[in-house]
Amino acid sequence: MEVLELKPIKNKKIFVIIIKKNNNQLTQDESVFIKNIIEKYNVNFATITLKPTEVESFKETNLAMLLNDLLTPFFLVDIPSYAMGYLESEIAEKKEKISELEKEYRSLEDKTSFKAENLKSWIEYLKEELQKNQQYVNTKLKAQWIVKKILDIVRFYEDSLYYEDILYIIHFTPEELVLDLKQTLEELGIFVIICEIKKNYLNTKYASTKLGVN
Repeated sequence: MEVLELKPIKNKKIFVIIIKKNNNQLTQDESVFIKNIIEKYNVNFATITLKPTEVESFKETNLAMLLNDLLTPFFLVDIPSYAMGYLESEIAEKKEKISELEKEYRSLEDKTSFKAENLKSWIEYLKEELQKNQQYVNTKLKAQWIVKKILDIVRFYEDSLYYEDILYIIHFTPEELVLDLKQTLEELGIFVIICEIKKNYLNTKYASTKLGVN
């Protein structure tokens, strides 16, 4: 079982180009855009945020076909199912507890009583905690695991990448993960380019360094 441990890659300058993409089907303009990036910067490999249940269907997408046509190795990355399962179990327990307390609160005749007020406050607190937990799991924690997976790929292929001082990686991910991915990568000394797919240019509003495609 893997442990979430993030260690920087030494002796290499790494650029991760993050593409905001909520699905893996491409228009013709999007295909041209991505092809230009990969060819111009000689991208070493691509990674795609993908749930385990989506792996088989991804093979049939035109994004997968484009990467295969360009001979760009690609890897599907996400938080491991065992880690997600454990956290989802904790969240489910908290939901069940809230449901029990709400049932108890509804059964009270006097909603202005001391017991009712305390119960209501406790329910509201648990709901806030539940929301924070869900947000953390679905964004920050997930982003940390994705970054770990990307770094593991670099380390796995370290021998074949030995003579390359600069690496370019392109990562496709839903928009809600972008800022947490950026923060985690930059904390490890990795340069980040965040871009939206546009015709003939990159939008690099959140980029830590700029990249242009002519």
